[in-house]
Amino acid sequence: MMIDELLSSGITAEKRNYSAGDIIFSSGEETQYYYIILQGAVKLINVNGTPKEFIQEIRWENQGIAEFTLFVDEPYPFTAIAIADCMLISFPKHDLISLIKDRPEMNLYFLRKLSESIHQEFLTKDIYLENDNCDKVRLLLNYLKRKHTDSTPYSFSISLTKLEIAGMTGLSMQKVSTTIKKMEKEKLLKIVDHKIFY
Repeated sequence: MMIDELLSSGITAEKRNYSAGDIIFSSGEETQYYYIILQGAVKLINVNGTPKEFIQEIRWENQGIAEFTLFVDEPYPFTAIAIADCMLISFPKHDLISLIKDRPEMNLYFLRKLSESIHQEFLTKDIYLENDNCDKVRLLLNYLKRKHTDSTPYSFSISLTKLEIAGMTGLSMQKVSTTIKKMEKEKLLKIVDHKIFY
């Protein structure tokens, strides 16, 4: 695993704990670190000067945050917020770039991660551009479940709140609630103890 290789490389690394709701970094801040999530989940959001947030992406355990920011001299283009209690490990950007230059095998790792981010961006744009509310939510749930090994109905627990689903689909909270109830009636999903199973 690349985390183990990074930890054994001699680069200074720091483990940090965040509570749900804590800001890890904000849009416009200088990119100084590369973060990998050891526990928990993080959302990457744009606010665009309005009270409504747009969730660009959600990252989970063993995923890095915004690999592309390592390779450009630009500030973070979004804000990263813990959506559950998290433990992250951070690596200084400049040290990591020097290591990548000396270790060509890491180039392929980061190229793959960049490619995954681009692929994910195309998938999530389809969700945002879809007109039908049920199709928006269904596309999001399919996207979240795509790597789950059990494809049977109701086998996957959705860890997002209705507010986060709203942020990833462009729908209002009210429309998300109505859509989820409709999908439950159509047996497309199941609600157990206020959690969505898809």
